[in-house]
Amino acid sequence: MASSLFNPPITLTTPSHSLMLSEATPADIPAFCSIFYTAHESNPLLKAIYGTSPRDVNIAADIAKWKIDWPRPGRRFYKAIDAATGETVAVAKWVFPHTPTPPPAVAAKLGMPEGVNVALVGAFYGEIFKRREKWVRWEDMY
Repeated sequence: MASSLFNPPITLTTPSHSLMLSEATPADIPAFCSIFYTAHESNPLLKAIYGTSPRDVNIAADIAKWKIDWPRPGRRFYKAIDAATGETVAVAKWVFPHTPTPPPAVAAKLGMPEGVNVALVGAFYGEIFKRREKWVRWEDMY
């Protein structure tokens, strides 16, 4: 990975916690996917999107997507570890200015796990992409 904008690891300490911030590795992907799913588990939109698809199937699908995204240009991945427990408690994916590249063709072939509300996923991401086209200026921002 190219040089970072800050020099991890960094330890942040508050009266109740100490967190160690560091660059992540592909080995961290399963923890990231589990953290995301757990953080949004009670979100009605997530429940509607995942429908009857089991948690472990959804996390496995997310892991496959992350593995494809990881080596693409302009990305940095960081994690926060609870110093007391060693548990990963947060993840950050930063996309820095770079020459945009389309996702690998294999990403389109991943599909969705059985039970996912594909129509809702399409509508949700369709709105995100519509707004991105309105607000993101690719020539200035990448």
